[in-house]
Order: sequence, then structure tokens, then C-alpha cells
Amino acid sequence: MMIVRGGMPFYFENWLDFEHCASRLHTTGSIDSVRDIWWKMRPHPDFGTLEVRIGDMPGCRDDAIAYIAYVRAEAMAAMHAEAMPRVHPSLIRENRWRASRYGIHATMIDPFTEDLVPVLDWLEIRLNMLATCGIKQSDLELVARRIGHWRRYAGGGAMQRRLRNGLNGKDNAAFSAMIAAMRAQDGWSA
Repeated sequence: MMIVRGGMPFYFENWLDFEHCASRLHTTGSIDSVRDIWWKMRPHPDFGTLEVRIGDMPGCRDDAIAYIAYVRAEAMAAMHAEAMPRVHPSLIRENRWRASRYGIHATMIDPFTEDLVPVLDWLEIRLNMLATCGIKQSDLELVARRIGHWRRYAGGGAMQRRLRNGLNGKDNAAFSAMIAAMRAQDGWSA
């Protein structure tokens, strides 16, 4: 049985196609509202937004800002593209598994060439491609500035593991240390 409410969304030809899908799920009793669809990305008809489930806990505010800027850049590129290449769902699922297993240091399958590429190398290539799509340079720079940091320290999950391991696995102490590290790195105030 295929689960239609979770995982990756389907390819939709247009907004009407999405509305038909949501209506069909509602009419058949599969969902009570669009809020019952838990895809990794979901258009929200009430707000006119695209909701995206975050892939990793950002380790600091700069990581969160870079993540948001990247998602916005991809969404803007998709919105203005004349035609979007379709990526086979098997590549999407495999890349998600690799990211879940190996984090930011994963080797992924480039969805356009099917070459194996370290994820941060692919991100640099993708930022260059997005720059040719009329995406705001300031958004791309927010992401590009974090790549060196991610190469050295990895992402938020790795930071949490380092903190927890340094505190002999004490979760409450690790949580407090993580908050202190984020505040020190970003200049947060209590």
C-alpha cells in the first residue's frame, strides 16, 4: 500500500492538479483537511506558502538563516523556471537516506547527472546554478558563507553529538551546553 499523506509530494502539473489531489483525499475520507498531508514539502492553500520540513536541527542561527535562504532560492528558481526537470523518486529517496545516515558529509547522487558528489560540493555547484536564475545574490551568499563552517564542523546534529559525548552522555547537560554554545556563537542574549 502506498502512503499518500507522508514522504515526498507528487509531481503536480499546476495548482489545480494539487487541489484535485487534496480534494480526492478529503472526499475519500483519507484526510480531514490539507493539514493532514505530511509531505516533506506541502503547499498551504490558506496561506499561499510552501511548507518545508527541516532536514537537520540547525546548530546556530546562522545555519537556520542559511537553510531558509537556500529553500527560498530553490523555491524562487522553481517558480520562475519555464520547465523543471523531474527527478526520479528513487533518487530522491536514496539521497534522503544518505543524508539521514551520513549528514552533511554524505555523498549524494546528483539528481541531474546521476554522478556521486559530496553534498557540500554539490551545494556549491547548485549555488552557482541558482546565481544564473536571477536569485538574489544576498540569499546565495548567506548559504555560501556557511559551507566552510559545515566542512569543518558539520551540521547541528554533529554539534549535538559532540556536546553530548563531551558530557558523558548527560542529556540535560548537553542541552544546556548546546544552548550556551549557540548563544556564544551567535551573540544571542537570554
